[in-house]
Amino acid sequence: AFWLVAAAIHPDADLLLRNVGTNPSRRGIIDLLRRMGAEIEERPVGTGAGGKSGEPIADLAVRSSSLHGIDVDSAEVAGAIDEIPILCLAAAVASGRSRIRGIGELRHKESDRVAGIVAGLAALGARIRADGDEIEIEGGRALRGATVASYDDHRLAMTFAIAGLIAQGTTLVGQPGSADVSYPGFFDELEMLRA
Repeated sequence: AFWLVAAAIHPDADLLLRNVGTNPSRRGIIDLLRRMGAEIEERPVGTGAGGKSGEPIADLAVRSSSLHGIDVDSAEVAGAIDEIPILCLAAAVASGRSRIRGIGELRHKESDRVAGIVAGLAALGARIRADGDEIEIEGGRALRGATVASYDDHRLAMTFAIAGLIAQGTTLVGQPGSADVSYPGFFDELEMLRA
């Protein structure tokens, strides 16, 4: 999800992600980004674990895209709950308004992710607000570098690091090591991409 958004929001990107699980219950972020206008090409390559699991696998080709805001309802949030922070970054860069409803569960993750998303993206210059279990984002503003807290939450640390790819100036992410919870080596791969 992080690399899909990174390529879609970057002004000069063309990225191929190999052997991505595209199980219908885990592909919500792909479908939401496509609705926003992300150019994601899906190239099926078979099933995972030597065909034993039956889980569909595809290579995903994603390139710089012109994104627009969307409304995301609570049923769609349920299928992409862990990807909401990075989806909010995509919405902050997209033209127009995005509304994401039914996000109350995010207040009870490793951190209050709703508060963390709002604080971090606002520090980077996004127009974002939360009201109850809804986030509203007015997209289309250029992001600027800032010091942002991850609240020791792996998904926030990775989201703000991806934001730093396109923000003008330097972005410093507090407690970046939290990314290791779900993605050891994330920052090494990010540096490879930046190079």
